[in-house]
This record gives sequence, structure tokens and C-alpha cells, in this order.
Amino acid sequence: GFIKFQAAAMIVMKPLQMVRTAWEDLNETLVETEDAIIALRRVAGDAANANELYDLAQRYGQTFENVSELATNFARAGYDWNETIKATEAALLALNTAELDATQASEGMIAILQQFGYEASELESIIDKLNITADNAAVSTDALLKALTRTGSSAKNANLTLEETVGIITALSEATGRSGENLGTAINSLIQFSTKASSLDTFAKLGGDVERVVTAYKQGGATVLDIWEELSKVIQKNQSASAESILGEGFTTEEFEALNEELKQALGENFAQTTEIYDTASTFRKNYFIAL
Repeated sequence: GFIKFQAAAMIVMKPLQMVRTAWEDLNETLVETEDAIIALRRVAGDAANANELYDLAQRYGQTFENVSELATNFARAGYDWNETIKATEAALLALNTAELDATQASEGMIAILQQFGYEASELESIIDKLNITADNAAVSTDALLKALTRTGSSAKNANLTLEETVGIITALSEATGRSGENLGTAINSLIQFSTKASSLDTFAKLGGDVERVVTAYKQGGATVLDIWEELSKVIQKNQSASAESILGEGFTTEEFEALNEELKQALGENFAQTTEIYDTASTFRKNYFIAL
């Protein structure tokens, strides 16, 4: 009789316990959702519309938590509600097509928008560029975002477009296999070194098209990539003693040695091995990497 009583009690109580647990979970979800909306309205104002966020979450198969976090981050960056919704929708595409979380997606994309001067409405096309690059090269969307976050301002100041910067990051990624943070640090260091007044003056002394490109760069009509391309031509084709002497003067300074150490730390074993090989040759060959 006791066993029958226990079985009957379990049959009755189990569904009641499930209902109570479900109700508690629902109540917790409602509280968390309300807190998220309140936090969003603090930064986006009364224009913030929870229904639009619910709609985005449903259409893109994402949690409301992810959608609200994205929207809040974009609103905190100073975008109005319409811009926030556009940016949030584009970021949801990134979440669905790349291995990113809400924080990575929003922080990386905000950095790109602000550093390169894009509008929120252009974010979807930017994500397309990052994704198609990741699909066709040895670099991930996450690595591109992290590298761009670290080097975007320097790249923009060096007159590089987003596409050119992505190309440089991708080339360096394929050559070294390093993380996005490492790639961004290395490229940032290269740009900073190459655009110093002392470095530009050294490059200009090589004459020919290098001088012309350096002058154009100073006037805003060329990029640091243009300078690197011309340096590459000089190092590959011009074996004159004067050119080697000029490069030697420029690349044996304390600034270059500091850059060399930064690159070794950021780019790891591949770069260290390369510089060891060049160290066995002349100064001319030792400095090949700068032109590359």
C-alpha cells in the first residue's frame, strides 16, 4: 500500500514540479529581457523598440540576449536607433556566417565603421568582403576583425583603404599563420615605422619613383602600400652601392632594431628564421622584409 501511495504521489507531483520549474524559468527570462530593454533604453532612448529586436532574433535564429547585446553596443557607440537596427542586422549575418560571438562582432565592426569612416548602412557589404576573403584565403573573419581593430587607425592615416588593409592582413596571415592580434600589431608597427619623417626622408634619397611616391604620400596622393611597392622594386633591381648605403643607414638605426624585435615577437618563428637568413647576407638583403 505504501509503495502504491508513493507511486501515485509521484504521478501527481511530477507534472506539478515541471509546471513550477517552467514557470520559474519563464519568469527569469522575462526579468532578464526586461533588464536588457531597460539597459538599451538608457543608451538609445525611448526610440528603442523591443519588438524589432524580437523580430531580428526570430528571423536570424539568434537568442534575444545576443540581439540585445549587439544593439546596446552599437547604441553606446553613438548610433541612433535606425542606424543601430541596421548595424545589428548586419552583425547578425556575421554571427550566422562566421565563428564569432556578439561581443567580437559588435566591437570589431564598430572599430571598422569609426576608423574607416563608414556608415552603419554599409556594414553588410563590409561583412561580405570579410567573409569572401575568409572563404578564399588562409585567414578567418575573426582574425581579420581583430587585426583591423588594432591597425585600422594607422592604416587610415597611411591613406590605405579597407580593402587594401584586408589584403595586407591576408598576405601576412598566409605567410605566418599568426593570430589576428599578432597580425594587427605587426602591420601597425610597419606602418608607424615606414611613415616616420626620418624613414620617408631615407626612402626619398633612393631617387626615381620612390622619391615621387614619397612626395605624393606627403601630399595625400599615395599610400604606404605604394611606398612599399616602390621600395620592393628598388631592392630587387637596384644593386648599386649607393642604394645599399642609403638603406643601410636607414635600417641600422635603433628605431629599425626596435621594429625588428616587435616583428619577431608578433610574427613568431617564420619571421625570426627569415631575418636569420638575411643576417648572413649583406645589409641590402638583410632589410628585404621592410620592402616586402
